[in-house]
Amino acid sequence: MRLKLAFVCGFSALFALNPVQLPEHFMGLVIDQPSAWAASSPTVSSFSPTSGGPGTQVTINGSNFDGLENINFNGAYAAYIWVSSSQLKATVPSGATTGKIQVKTTVGSASSSSQFTVPEVISSFSPSSGPVGTSVTINGSGFSNSVSSVKFGDGYVSFVRESAGKIQATTNTSASTGKIIINNGGTLISSSGTFTVTTLQPRVDSFTPTNGPPGTKVVIKGANFINVNSVQIGSIYLAFTVDSETQITATTKTGNVSGKITVTTLDNGSASSAGSFTSDPPKITSFSPMSGSAYPVTTVTINGLNLVGISGVSFDGAPTSYRILSDKKLEAEVPCPARTGTISVKTFAGTIYSTSNFGVQDAGVPEDIPTPIACLVTPTTPPPGFTAATYWAVALVDTAKSGTGSVEVAYTQLWCTIDGVDTKLADDVGTLFGGLFSRDTWDGAPVSTPMPWTYNPTNNSAIVYPSENPDLFYHWYMPTPRASWPSDASVTSCRVKTRVKISGSALLQMGGDWWLNSTAAWNGEQVNNRAMGNTNWYFPNGEWQDITFP
Repeated sequence: MRLKLAFVCGFSALFALNPVQLPEHFMGLVIDQPSAWAASSPTVSSFSPTSGGPGTQVTINGSNFDGLENINFNGAYAAYIWVSSSQLKATVPSGATTGKIQVKTTVGSASSSSQFTVPEVISSFSPSSGPVGTSVTINGSGFSNSVSSVKFGDGYVSFVRESAGKIQATTNTSASTGKIIINNGGTLISSSGTFTVTTLQPRVDSFTPTNGPPGTKVVIKGANFINVNSVQIGSIYLAFTVDSETQITATTKTGNVSGKITVTTLDNGSASSAGSFTSDPPKITSFSPMSGSAYPVTTVTINGLNLVGISGVSFDGAPTSYRILSDKKLEAEVPCPARTGTISVKTFAGTIYSTSNFGVQDAGVPEDIPTPIACLVTPTTPPPGFTAATYWAVALVDTAKSGTGSVEVAYTQLWCTIDGVDTKLADDVGTLFGGLFSRDTWDGAPVSTPMPWTYNPTNNSAIVYPSENPDLFYHWYMPTPRASWPSDASVTSCRVKTRVKISGSALLQMGGDWWLNSTAAWNGEQVNNRAMGNTNWYFPNGEWQDITFP
């Protein structure tokens, strides 16, 4: 009997130091438990101590403990020692929570009248620090099924209650350095130690390619690409995918996307590349068609790369209207003063040029002529409030050619459709009115008036000789008062008709203007008058030509 008692004491001490939760069928260690048990249900009269954490040894007093099968603390099974039919010793298991102690024998079971209190406490947690996404094991006791939240510092985190003694939590961007606090059914349990939220710094080792057009896939190599929330080239944020913790693929945008690559994480970690990515500059790759005119107007499609920040399109230096279809395509109309030459586009990176010329079908016109090709501005309807129109003509000599140049004019007419009726507003025969203007400036006041011309009675026509003044151009037009219509009339179109003979080295261009009224003074372009448009330049053939515009 003495040997049994010594063995029991050693086993009891072992359980006190190393408590474990035992299966329901574990009977524990007994001391001379009788071979025949009384057929009476057990009773629990008292226990001591009345509180304690896992590992605490509790003495349970009562009766009829013969045939003992198990002991549990509020449902958590405990290791135990059967001392006698009136006394048991049990070790509080790790999963115990505050509640009654229950003893079960082969005959029945009994519960204590009062509760055994398991303290609600965080005994430890591991690890003690980590970045966003760290899994933290929280050990303790008294973690009931009513745990509603877990905080790290000032931020709530996700968690899983695995048992009354263990909670698994994962840090997120809300977590901050501080104590761990568990809301245990309304009771706040705080750790004694502090969890430190660290920053896991990413690292950028390399990237490829180092340059490219918009839409380039840039592969970034490095480390710690965890919880990445932005990727930049210079100051431009890019769309990206995190392929792994060591690789990111980002897609470049249009515009000036150049600079170092910077990767930023949710916990404010940041790393930049040593080298820089350089975006390909804007470029015109092609255009179609390859040639055209302003009247009838040709729409040209301009293809290229990185066509953004567009502020202008020109044909051989002549600006025109344009439409941006994408960062790879524009549309533009051939402008009135265009010549054969390159197409240029003003971009965020400066002006770019086509590598080939756009052809304008007016070869042979002198270089100093500012309006070399036909153009319509507002050919069908006068501007609001304008009640007059006029024709005009310009004749000059091609200084690259020698010999006499002349233009003979049989008549010039102005027709307009007024209130649905085609009406002839002017019919000037055998006469001209105008002046001589400088070819250096092409605008301003005339150099000489009236314009010299000669009457030809044979043809009842008027003749000018531009070769007599090669540094000037002959400009004639309708004298005031100009052709006009009532302010309430509906004017849908006007046109100029003339019959001319161009000879020698002379050239001729016809056109028309809208005017505010029949007597308004010229006080600068596009003030009291608006351009209707102009024809192509007509070349000499020594024969009569009938010209209608438009």
